[in-house]
Amino acid sequence: MHFKALLLIVFSFFLIGPLRAQGDGSQLYLLDFVFLNDGMTLGDRTAYNAQAAPIAERYGVNLIATLDPLNITDGPDSLARVDIWTLPSQQALVQWGADPDYIALGSDIARIHDIRNLTLYVAESVLSPNVAPGTAYHLELLTFAEQSWNREAFINYILSVDEIAETHGIIRQGSLSGLNRLTGDGPTANWFSLYSVPGPTEYAAMAEDSRMTALNETRYNLFVRENALRGAFLAQ
Repeated sequence: MHFKALLLIVFSFFLIGPLRAQGDGSQLYLLDFVFLNDGMTLGDRTAYNAQAAPIAERYGVNLIATLDPLNITDGPDSLARVDIWTLPSQQALVQWGADPDYIALGSDIARIHDIRNLTLYVAESVLSPNVAPGTAYHLELLTFAEQSWNREAFINYILSVDEIAETHGIIRQGSLSGLNRLTGDGPTANWFSLYSVPGPTEYAAMAEDSRMTALNETRYNLFVRENALRGAFLAQ
């Protein structure tokens, strides 16, 4: 099913807020926004994942995508990586964290990561992320403005953005909703969007498209501008 049709169906019954009860057919995801301590590298994070992922898999938690920033246009410059994991349930996340082998990684976790800023969300799928290694993506986190947010205006905004993006070969590859921040001082968000990008020329053309800039007023009315995240990322 095309995302446009799917979005209309989902929002015919979807209420923004806490995660819906498990069992409604949606897939849960863990979004892991990685911030590193001074002197630490992505190689250190990759080594950590090599130890943590097999433990997570015991509970059905799987690392499906790793996105490294190419250019962050809005948001913290210190963001080092975004990892996306699938979750069979929120309980699986608790079980992973309580595993003695994972607890034994505690010193590595503290040594490598800026724990204050490292931010974890549990989210549910509207369109499950489709990520291919070596592909560039536009990633965006949106936080709804409580006073001016309107569901119909939001749907129209998303559909308009997608239509414009597609004319530049930029295609939506994932949407997650109901984001529940578990920990960290990183970006706040209610909605996660992921688009595949053919290259920097198309990316710049979309940003400069007059139809896109004409949506700025709608964007600023619907979403909180502070503490957001937008940027280009490369899938590993």
